[in-house]
Amino acid sequence: MKQLGHRLAADDVKVFLEEDGALLSLLDAHGLLVVSDFPQDIEAFEHLAAAFGPAEVVSPPVFGLSGHPTVRVQSNLPGQGVSGGGEYWHSDGPWSKTPSAATLLLCEIAPSGGGETLFTDMREVVDTAPPGLKAKLEPLVGNYPCRAIYQRELDQMGLKDPDKLAGLQDLSHPLVRRHPRNGRSALYLNEKWLENVIGLSEEESTELLDALLDIATEPDRVYAHTWRANDVLIWDNVAMMHKALPPAEGASKKTYRITIKG
Repeated sequence: MKQLGHRLAADDVKVFLEEDGALLSLLDAHGLLVVSDFPQDIEAFEHLAAAFGPAEVVSPPVFGLSGHPTVRVQSNLPGQGVSGGGEYWHSDGPWSKTPSAATLLLCEIAPSGGGETLFTDMREVVDTAPPGLKAKLEPLVGNYPCRAIYQRELDQMGLKDPDKLAGLQDLSHPLVRRHPRNGRSALYLNEKWLENVIGLSEEESTELLDALLDIATEPDRVYAHTWRANDVLIWDNVAMMHKALPPAEGASKKTYRITIKG
């Protein structure tokens, strides 16, 4: 299994939090931070998230933690948050003109089997691409029909979110994004929200996107994080693409998520 990211203990995080910008610099360098033994304290989790920027409000709001509008509850326990989210390769926040900058997950209940979160470093995909392919990708732009996709997701969950739907519009994002702080290039894909490449035929678009997804998710590129209670994962949504795997039958999983505005 590939190893990605930088590992920290909760005490290390306290030290970094005392120095302004230190955690953000660490995330820029590694793309993924893995913190162990973090306290089950939502206020401490929110304080950690603030080191990376202002947080997004949870949508649909029904999945927000009571009293904490920027904390989303995710679990396969009945009535406790959203279940089965993110089980496809993606980066968070494609419905915004500037997608989510970072995501933090705090694990309360770790599954006894399954439930891993997979990551692949999209900077490495660009860095290792043949020069001809890299040059071909640079000008390409993907089409994201955000309103239709979000409406479909709401319908599947039997929910309504008129406020967010009213603000959504179809968007385009470049296939190669440059990081706003360090300028590094990274491939930007989404298995569900990216419908086609603008300017290519349907056949050409499907062939290219399928090939890029296959390259980005080659087994030797993928890190699978096996959760333990009190783990926190923090990832840069420009640098990393991720995917959640479902817990094994009969296994419970519960996490809290904060996303940082782009």
